[in-house]
Amino acid sequence: MPIEALAGGVPLTRHSRVSFLCCRPGAREHELVSQIGIARELARLIGGRFDRYVDAGQPGAQTALGYVVPNDTIVGVQAALRWGIESEDDLFGGVVPFPFVATKVISHPLVAADAPCPPGWDAGFADRIAGAVLPGYSVFSMRDLDRAVRALLPGGPVRVKLASGIGGLGQIVIASERERVERLGCLDP
Repeated sequence: MPIEALAGGVPLTRHSRVSFLCCRPGAREHELVSQIGIARELARLIGGRFDRYVDAGQPGAQTALGYVVPNDTIVGVQAALRWGIESEDDLFGGVVPFPFVATKVISHPLVAADAPCPPGWDAGFADRIAGAVLPGYSVFSMRDLDRAVRALLPGGPVRVKLASGIGGLGQIVIASERERVERLGCLDP
């Protein structure tokens, strides 16, 4: 069945070629292989061709890429425009205005109204989605991490996870006041 039939007669993209954009330095090889496979399959589905692998970190990398499949969320409109991405019709991925918007950190409120947060933080977003996520807080300082753990501990063990953590990586579980003191004392500020 042609892809247009699956999409209700609307072409997936106006592009006839697909490029893979490696925009996250240090990507693991097995991730790249999977993501390039997705780009190749998308090219087949649209009846186009897989054009190239582009390393965003290489000086002079070609910027007119056709339909772009990035290996990570692109941060900033200017970065997207550099790669020829002008709308959602130009990529299989996302573009965000600030790096933190591409992480799970947007899912939870700050621990307090006076808590520090990055530029662009939308204090109301977490409130709007509160019914869809587990209880928690997003923190941007060790002081607020301690405040958040203290607030959550009466409800049971607290999972502390880096916003950049994938799966179970980069997390610790704090189950008691003693562990709070021991574990949070060992984290980098």
